This record gives sequence, C-alpha cells and structure tokens, in this order.
Amino acid sequence: MITPSATNITPAGFLAPAAEESPLKKLPHTLIAVVGPSGTGKSMCLRNLPQDRILILDLERKGMPFKIKNPACLVQSASWANLLVQLRNASKNPSIDIIVIDSITRAIELIQTHCEQQFKGFEIWKNYNDMIGDLLYELKSYSKTVILTSLEEIVQIQGMDGSLTTRRRMFVQGKEWANRGIESECLAVWTCFARRDKESGKIAYMFASQTDGVTLAKTPPFWNLPEFMPNDISLAVATIIKNC
Repeated sequence: MITPSATNITPAGFLAPAAEESPLKKLPHTLIAVVGPSGTGKSMCLRNLPQDRILILDLERKGMPFKIKNPACLVQSASWANLLVQLRNASKNPSIDIIVIDSITRAIELIQTHCEQQFKGFEIWKNYNDMIGDLLYELKSYSKTVILTSLEEIVQIQGMDGSLTTRRRMFVQGKEWANRGIESECLAVWTCFARRDKESGKIAYMFASQTDGVTLAKTPPFWNLPEFMPNDISLAVATIIKNC
C-alpha cells in the first residue's frame, strides 16, 4: 500500500485541513481514465475521496458501492442535454476539485441516442464522432481533474507482419473513436484488475498504472506511482499532489 511520507497526511491520504485551500487544487487539470470490466472496482475506487470536494455524475444510475455522506456529491443524468448542464455548472463551482463521470461509456451512449433522435443517415455518425471529440476537448478545458470510468473491450489487432495482437481498450461504439482511442485524450489511464492472495485467499483489487503490452495503461513518470497500486484513487491522488 502506498504510504505518503508527509506527516500531515490523513488516513484517507490527504493533507490535514490546516490550510484553507483544498490540497486537491494542486492536482493537474487533466483527464484520468479508470478502465476495466464490471466488478473490478471502477466505482469502488472513489470511496475515500472527500465528498465535499467532488462531483460524481452517476450516469449508470445504479448508485455507488460505498456510503454517500454528502448527497450533493452524487447526481444522475438521464439525457445528453442534462449532462452538459451538470458538467458546465460543476466546472464553474470553486468548491468542486474533481469531477467523476461514471461512466464515459454511458455518456457516449447518451450522445449516440441524442444523435439518433436529431439526425438521419450519415449525419448520425458524423455528429456522434464530432460530439465525442467536443466533449473530451471541453473536459480538458476545465480547471479541474476529471476522472472517467469506462468499460473495456478486448480486440485483436493485426500487425505489419500479419500477426494478431490482443489489446484491452476503452469500449466505444463506432470505428473512428475505437481506432483513435479515448485513451489518447487522457494523461493517465489505469486498468483495474483483481487477484487472489495465495496465502490469505482474499481478493485484492488493484490498478495497473503502466501497460503490459496488452492494456493501454499509462502514467506520467514524474507522478512516481508504482506499476501496481491499491484500488483507491485517494492514495494515488495523495502521491500525485506530493510530486506535482
């Protein structure tokens, strides 16, 4: 487990509230993706983030797998138009340091539904691809850290020599963004996985912060995160703050 060396770190991994300004404001204003199949802890990893400084957009409308002590930190969106309003309000709110979209998979489905209702034929997919790009560009313009959870898909990619290579990547409908990869717009991508401890028999939920040649995981080296880390965003955030 990551243990920050600073003496004024709370059990959740954050600087104690001696200073008035939230330490989360030191985080880079960028996109971080948390990717994995259902049941690997994509939502659970948010459990120790301070609920007075985050907004979780629960697009899956399933609730969180941990106790919500501040109901204002969790909102749901049923449409693309509603999601845009909530995102833009959050981007202007100085008390919110982290925006979580749970999940970007569902957000893209809302875009697809909107396009199918508003356009016909080729215009559906043209606007769908454009709107995904516009959303990602807008998220990167926010003075916030934005965390995207995403389902993954496993694909076979043919190399120059004709051989097939397996890749695990963020799931998205349509060839354009499937080929470009939502990952290309994110500064960090962490892959969720679970493994059973041989001695205790218990299952440990983990992140991989770097690719193994199959996943598209990546992390800036200067963040000094380990290759494998506990499935707890707050621990990663504390380390990032320390190194930024």
